[in-house]
Amino acid sequence: MKFRPAKEQLYVYAARAARGFGDGFAIIVLPAYLTEIGFDPFRIKIIATAALLGTAATTLAAGFLAARYDLRDLLLVTAFVMLATGLAIPNFEHLALLLPIVFIGTMNPQAGDIGMMVPLEQSVLARGATDQERTRIFARYSLSGDLATAVGALTAALPDALTPLGFSKLGALRAMFIFMRRSDF
Repeated sequence: MKFRPAKEQLYVYAARAARGFGDGFAIIVLPAYLTEIGFDPFRIKIIATAALLGTAATTLAAGFLAARYDLRDLLLVTAFVMLATGLAIPNFEHLALLLPIVFIGTMNPQAGDIGMMVPLEQSVLARGATDQERTRIFARYSLSGDLATAVGALTAALPDALTPLGFSKLGALRAMFIFMRRSDF
């Protein structure tokens, strides 16, 4: 019997790939941006810690909310949060303003897919999977994200390519945040 992914599964694969692409270059662009705006390594570590703690808290919250609310609605809310995070970060340069943004937002300072969307997407995939299809469905989910993350990491070199074209380093990094979050949405 030939496996044909349902429309809902294809949307989840596409969302995972888009997020992986953004996360792939976020792990490189975020510290470069913070360095460019004058953050020292200690403040960059504070931002990374806040982002990881926020990711843990919002992932737990998503898990609790998934039982009470429609998964599609929760996925749309988390996509909006991702977009807002990407648009907010390049517009603030003070630690006190960036901390709540990265805590509530979805900016992962590490490789690998973590965050509030993962349990929601996995619930959507598991809901429509038979026992025979489950491994194949989750393998495609992981592969789509991992390949896109690799491409995103390669794209992180784009700010360096834009500077000879007249962009400032800071301007090119800010543009990457906006592009990154729009690709996720």
